[in-house]
Amino acid sequence: MSTVIKKYPHLRKSYNVIGQLDKKAKQKQIMKPLITLIIVISIISIVIMGYKFVPRSSITKGIEEIKKTVSLNVEPTENVQITVTLAPTAKPILEIKGTKDETPMINTFYLVKDADGFYSLFITNDHLNKYVNEESANEISDAYHGLVGQGKYQQADAINFKDYQNNIRLITLPQKYLVDSSFNIIDYYINDDNSKLLISFVYPKQSSTDPASDLDFNTVVEIDLTSKEANFFWERQINDTKYPDYLGAVTFGSIVNQYLEAGIGECYGCGDPKEAKIIINIKTGKDELLGQATELSFDLDNKKVSYTLGGERKNNLLP
Repeated sequence: MSTVIKKYPHLRKSYNVIGQLDKKAKQKQIMKPLITLIIVISIISIVIMGYKFVPRSSITKGIEEIKKTVSLNVEPTENVQITVTLAPTAKPILEIKGTKDETPMINTFYLVKDADGFYSLFITNDHLNKYVNEESANEISDAYHGLVGQGKYQQADAINFKDYQNNIRLITLPQKYLVDSSFNIIDYYINDDNSKLLISFVYPKQSSTDPASDLDFNTVVEIDLTSKEANFFWERQINDTKYPDYLGAVTFGSIVNQYLEAGIGECYGCGDPKEAKIIINIKTGKDELLGQATELSFDLDNKKVSYTLGGERKNNLLP
């Protein structure tokens, strides 16, 4: 009794008042907060000891598992701190919008969609809208008929504009680009967020030395799908001697920053030709032929591209 009172002096007055209470009841009342305190201290001790004896390899392994799902900056120390760095949010995919014409305008590119949801390019004029009627064998001109390009040298003529859906007007070609029966859509490319479209096409130009003959030129144009502004950034004459082993037109691979990774055919008008890799700067129009290169890797900071050619890794400056 005296021990309890010494340990808890504030209970002395209470003890004198309730001296007649049952001794067991008084002990129970006094011990209840002590038991609670002991339980709390025990739980904290267990947690601390458990953390202390967790193998460090287990902590490191756990961190590595987390790093597989999120980008982390982790420095394992005695006091493990984890900094989570979220990956950049991807650009939203834009809805392609624009003017829709009931009747196609001449010398104008349209982005058209078929019943299966696949895009193609459509263009027409007085040369391209002619076709032969199968029953009468007569040639017919129809303002709704024209040339359709489906990418990678795939195109078809005498196609009805009305057979497509969501026909969006892109650009009307300047007068210098003669659109006649020898006009060809080589390829097209829409980037990941639907903001840009590239078109590779071949058109005839009258020779300055021989007015009776035409020369074919391959042109690449970039179209902003929001503003519909056009940038004709690259052109070369088919069969010129700058790249004597690759005389054809270009098709599209991918875009890295301002650089277009493209393929250039060894010939033009020969079906689906063997291609070499060529890098074209969309802003300047300069190019760099790499040959039969694979495994391209771009170092934008140092303006270099590395690639495999003939089993060896090589490096070139970007154009």
